[in-house]
Amino acid sequence: MEHFLTYLWKSSAIIIIFYGFYRLFLIKETYFQSIRYFLLSGIVLAALLPILIIPIYVDVEPILLTKTVNNKIIPITSSISDSTFNWMSKIYYSYLLITAFFLIRFIFQLASISYLIHTNSKLKVGNYYFVETRT
Repeated sequence: MEHFLTYLWKSSAIIIIFYGFYRLFLIKETYFQSIRYFLLSGIVLAALLPILIIPIYVDVEPILLTKTVNNKIIPITSSISDSTFNWMSKIYYSYLLITAFFLIRFIFQLASISYLIHTNSKLKVGNYYFVETRT
């Protein structure tokens, strides 16, 4: 679950970078086929690059905390409590909840459009149908 969220964050960041580059430099270009290839390569790279793992190893020396009592050095032991609150699961479930909300909203909007099409009269002009509504 955590790996999936990490993949989504990395993929979204790559898409944002490509879109920002497009908005800054390519929006006024007239070579639409090359812009199309640029944006499609951005989608492909956003799907593939987050899979790559670049290992970075950092050696960390443990620090021994001590205090002095009567000219004697005594090590301080600290207990680090493990938190049972898992942020990644909360983010994952909130992501699913938001996605479900927008999916239900989208289905409701499709049903509303379908209802308008089936209850009102239609006029065919060429290859298109116009639905006449009261508003």
